Amino acid sequence: MKRLFIAIAFEPSEKFPEQYAQLRRCTCKLDRVNWVKGDLMHLTLKFLGDTEESRIPDLCHLLEAVAAHHRAFSITLDRIGAFGSRYQPRVVWLGLSETSQPLLRLQHEVEMQLRENGFPPTYGKFVSHLTLARINFIDNKKYFWEGIDSCNSLFDETFSVKGFALYESILQKGCPPKYLVLRQFDLFPDAEL
Repeated sequence: MKRLFIAIAFEPSEKFPEQYAQLRRCTCKLDRVNWVKGDLMHLTLKFLGDTEESRIPDLCHLLEAVAAHHRAFSITLDRIGAFGSRYQPRVVWLGLSETSQPLLRLQHEVEMQLRENGFPPTYGKFVSHLTLARINFIDNKKYFWEGIDSCNSLFDETFSVKGFALYESILQKGCPPKYLVLRQFDLFPDAEL
């Protein structure tokens, strides 16, 4: 069994590391926050979880067909959000303030093709995002949210989505996960990008 997911790799701008560092300063020493390393950031299209290795060739064939139906496109990540409540946030993320129809169409086709081929459906609304931090505990929520809100205008990350990949997630106790690209799927090039 392999723990799999399908995602778009994030291509940060040169200014992103400093902006991200400024965002990280919104926490204090008493907080327990796991900030995601930049090279692990991605936009998940579908999480598959534990999958039998024998299914990977068919899965790749399906994803290849999906990629052939979509042109490359650009998206802009410019909104900080959180999963959970403001009182008890669980995840801080960077997402899109405006809906990207090409991204929604791509995610929908991935979801439908996999569902039709026996993979479990994903429930809930798709929220395209980069996970920035996983939160275990925030000591001073007022200070934390004031800092997060003040950083919202910092981010304006536009990048080209030229494809997506099938990843294996390898969990290691006490360490960040390791993501291995099993196969890359290129979208049809768009002359405007």
